[in-house]
Amino acid sequence: MTNDPAEIGGQDSLLHPLDELALIPPGLVPDPMVMVQFITGVDGAGSIWHAIDRQRAHYPWTRAASGVAVAVCGALARVTNHGVYDRTGPPVTYGPCHVCAWTVAIATGSTERELQLITPGDRSAAGLARAGVDPLLAVKICRAVLVRESCPDAENGLDHAATVQVLAHAATHRPVLAVPEDCAEDDRCCRHQPAAAEETWRCDYPDGAALCFACTLRAGPWAGGWEGDVMDECRIAAPCGVLQALARHYGITGGSPS
Repeated sequence: MTNDPAEIGGQDSLLHPLDELALIPPGLVPDPMVMVQFITGVDGAGSIWHAIDRQRAHYPWTRAASGVAVAVCGALARVTNHGVYDRTGPPVTYGPCHVCAWTVAIATGSTERELQLITPGDRSAAGLARAGVDPLLAVKICRAVLVRESCPDAENGLDHAATVQVLAHAATHRPVLAVPEDCAEDDRCCRHQPAAAEETWRCDYPDGAALCFACTLRAGPWAGGWEGDVMDECRIAAPCGVLQALARHYGITGGSPS
């Protein structure tokens, strides 16, 4: 028995589209009317992707968009030809500015989706847990911030720059599982593969290290194809001091390394 419409002859839903939308938990779908107000920008190095208020962009409709505008995070960004800022699709998903991401999430009512986007996948979460780190620590901190600042007597409010800064800081310093090169290149036939492994076997990253990528030193453009690789000169274990401090402030347990 299956719930996949493709396997049931492509039967259309019997629910009205508005009724279907009501079944989706709040905070997952951004308001489309607000979403179109933000277009995609990128930093000078072409690695960090920003959201730019359409009204502040220069030449946003031209394919050769190259004007510079102030992103919603306050940084200067080059207007691109990628159109509307899409947090879940390329190129934004490759290197989002978390201040921009949370600003747009709050403005469009999609904070729950942003929490999902910073949640590690099942295998990465399992690897982080094996390393003694709570894989959801950053998510718990962000959720605590959202709950506190959404209260009627909140000090700042969800759309306040201070709230966004805390959310972005927690997301930037979230625990990340760093895996060995052979596992990262092909986790279906790395050195951990057992002799009698089935075709569906996948590596569970037993040698993965829980790091804070924001604090850890990583190779720059000088490394060519190895740009972004972790450098042994400065490997900072997760949770780093930043995340531990945030966890203590918001009363989140499990904020100390085991």
